[in-house]
Amino acid sequence: MITEIDRHDEKKANEDRTLFGPAREKFGGKTLAVQGPPVVLDGGWNPSRVVRLEFPTMDAVRA
Repeated sequence: MITEIDRHDEKKANEDRTLFGPAREKFGGKTLAVQGPPVVLDGGWNPSRVVRLEFPTMDAVRA
């Protein structure tokens, strides 16, 4: 799973991180990579942060 994250409220982002870790682990997920502003080589995509996660099954991703 690859997701794009844009933070607008750092306090809320910290709260979300606290809740996300246990939820991710409950469903067997692992954080593989967290990247600050990526280098976009082509196109207009401009995320502020990209996170790559791994889950054992698609059902775990959707849970």
